[in-house]
Amino acid sequence: MLENTQQLFTISASDADNDALLVRWFLDDDNLTQQQPCQGGQQCNSSYTYQPNFFSSGVHSVRMEVSDGQASAQKQWQVTVQNVPAPDFTVLQVWKQTPKNRDPRPGERAVFGIRLKNIGETSASTIYEVNYGDGTPVFRSSSFSLGVGKTKTIGVNHRYASPGTYNLTVKVDPDNTRPELREDNNVGNLIVNVHN
Repeated sequence: MLENTQQLFTISASDADNDALLVRWFLDDDNLTQQQPCQGGQQCNSSYTYQPNFFSSGVHSVRMEVSDGQASAQKQWQVTVQNVPAPDFTVLQVWKQTPKNRDPRPGERAVFGIRLKNIGETSASTIYEVNYGDGTPVFRSSSFSLGVGKTKTIGVNHRYASPGTYNLTVKVDPDNTRPELREDNNVGNLIVNVHN
């Protein structure tokens, strides 16, 4: 199977004495679930979905154990997870370009620079959004492609209506539509002070 996909494992079990059964699932000998009871006298059905992330390539063991409290049985599967190259978009920097050497005034056009980079293993398309932190609509870009190791520098502008301190936030792949190596590095911030 490939990284960032899923595989369903299912079992059916019953007990000759109609004893209640308990089922546990393991991944590489780590217990994945609490014991799941099944009613005695009935067939016990249980399943586990394995979803390896982008750091899971290699051979793994999925094991199920069923027990009536005195005797137990188990089934084991060997799973080979193949590496899948993935993008990893990050916000490197957010900065104020103009006005230079001072904070913007209310109603004045301020230009902000944004630098994005794909630090992943493959090229991909994405979008970014800018929330200016003042309640105005969030700006969403059109889709663009970003190659491996490539950066994209963007300029955006905004006019703040009132004095105050605002948290300008930039998110790349804001809806997490593109599976990435990491999802925790997609945001950049800048505190913007607006004075009269």
